[in-house]
Amino acid sequence: MKSGIILSLCLVLVAACKSTKQLPTDGGRVINLSGIWNATDAAIMANKLKEALVNSSWYETLTKEGGGQTHLYIEEVAYQKLEEPFDKSLKAKISLSLSATNSILLISDDNHNGSSFKLNSRVKSDQVSSFNQPAIEYNLLFELVDEQEVVVWSAEENIKKYLKK
Repeated sequence: MKSGIILSLCLVLVAACKSTKQLPTDGGRVINLSGIWNATDAAIMANKLKEALVNSSWYETLTKEGGGQTHLYIEEVAYQKLEEPFDKSLKAKISLSLSATNSILLISDDNHNGSSFKLNSRVKSDQVSSFNQPAIEYNLLFELVDEQEVVVWSAEENIKKYLKK
């Protein structure tokens, strides 16, 4: 009897210590905790980009002077040194996030010549080690350029994701 209880406790402890790469959330979604760039990372960065952009002096000037909407085209994201498989939805997530901004009108791919500004984005990854644990650091660079290709606003963000040993 005692050995059955001890065996059951051991199994419970082993199951509790098992490393997981996914975490269920309250909304029923699963967040990928691996070091691979994923849709959750893209959504987080798109929201950070929107917040940084609408809190920038460029946006403040735009809304004070223009009063209307500015036309913005979002370029394809340049992914550098990312290992497959990785999520390529950053452009779509940025479009979704910025579409809720009243002063910015997004221009479609087939009509981007009519845009006043263009948003360039780059995601680059590097293998790093932090506290003797392997990780991937993702560096994101966002640049807003005008019709003369002059950078009028930029932001840089970093995400570090730890890899399973």
